[in-house]
Amino acid sequence: MDEDSAGRPARPAALCPEAVSDQRREDALDGAFAALMRDLLAPWLSPPDRG
Repeated sequence: MDEDSAGRPARPAALCPEAVSDQRREDALDGAFAALMRDLLAPWLSPPDRG
C-alpha cells in the first residue's frame, strides 16, 4: 500500500486536497472509495453460482 510522507497509508482524500483536514469530507471520500472498491471486486469476492 502506498504511504504518505509521514508514513501513513495513503487515503482517497489525498486525491482532493480541499478535503484534507475536513473530517466530514474525508469520511465521505473514504466511504465512496470503499463502495467503489466493493463494486469493482464483487465478481471475485462473491461465491460462485452453483445453480
